[in-house]
Amino acid sequence: MTGQTYRSLFAAAEVKVLEGRSVILDATFSRREHRTAVRDHFSPPNVAVVFVEAQTSDLAAKQRLKARELNSNEVSDARFEDFQMLANLYDPPVELRRRRFAAVRTTPSLEQTVTRALRSLVRLRLKFTCPSP
Repeated sequence: MTGQTYRSLFAAAEVKVLEGRSVILDATFSRREHRTAVRDHFSPPNVAVVFVEAQTSDLAAKQRLKARELNSNEVSDARFEDFQMLANLYDPPVELRRRRFAAVRTTPSLEQTVTRALRSLVRLRLKFTCPSP
């Protein structure tokens, strides 16, 4: 199921990349093999693949997972009881070069976290193109 999810994500992103658009893939990429797959899939020299790791405390992650259980519209399948298994499966992105990786703490508000992530990407000298309204 995970493999199919990533393949679908890559296919949708590829359409936009071929149109010359920038894309953000919102997925965990928690395993080295998943990070390698996205880099391999988008290997042309005109595509810059950068990973942003959203970091939080175990306590905050558990609280967010519990809150998901109360939200009937939640699309993620990760639940509170999955926390330890997911934590154990996580492969730190040690293989990524500094110019292709940014870490952002998620303890502040969502807006502050997004701002920090975008600033990190700008520091990595990426250009963003926003779609016209």
